[in-house]
Amino acid sequence: MSKWIAIGDIHGRDTWKPIVNSEIDNVDRIIFVGDYFDSFHIPMQTQISNFLDILELKRKYPDRVVLLIGNHDYHYMRSVKQTYSGFNSVYSLQIESDCILPAIRDGLLEMCHIEGDYLFSHAGFTKTWLDSIAEIDPEVEPIDTAINYLFFYKPNLFRFQSSYKLTLSDSYGDNHWQGPLWVRPASLKAARIDGWKQVVGHTEKYSIESSDGLYFIDALDNGYYLHKDDITDEPVVKKIR
Repeated sequence: MSKWIAIGDIHGRDTWKPIVNSEIDNVDRIIFVGDYFDSFHIPMQTQISNFLDILELKRKYPDRVVLLIGNHDYHYMRSVKQTYSGFNSVYSLQIESDCILPAIRDGLLEMCHIEGDYLFSHAGFTKTWLDSIAEIDPEVEPIDTAINYLFFYKPNLFRFQSSYKLTLSDSYGDNHWQGPLWVRPASLKAARIDGWKQVVGHTEKYSIESSDGLYFIDALDNGYYLHKDDITDEPVVKKIR
């Protein structure tokens, strides 16, 4: 069993740095669940510099640091041809050319990650969405291998499912048809895939919340992150000192 920490949505904040500094010698894996961009109050050049620092950390510890992509990073891929709230058109080309594309090309950004029986992604996996992706057969190939392969070669599979935008909550992503960049907690709870505990961000919380093996960790704004050692059965919530 490995020891790991999971850090919620960044959105340009550098509060991940004291967490990493205090934990790097204590854990086997440091997992970021995405959304590195699109703060409404941090200057974009600061956000870009912060993301480049995160990439530098990944390059320094390639096997110990995991970087997952979020929807606020994904829409800076021109091939996706969708943009969402917070998209910065002024800096979009720089973000794509200097940050997102090199990170994907070099294998530094992934869609999901597995540690034991924990599955990490930005928003989570539902049975409905997974069944809709004909290329995926978890009985044949590990889900993380298959999903990350599809993200690299078919990134548009992970677009927001606008054809299911029937109500306000659906447009917000609270629909079990939505994929691992989009689905909201209520729909994830109702249609979660079997056999996995899931650790996700995407929906802001005051502190980390858990429910029946689902962990919602978008609480970095208040200094919270998730820690799992090799002794306890369940991860514990920690806060930056």
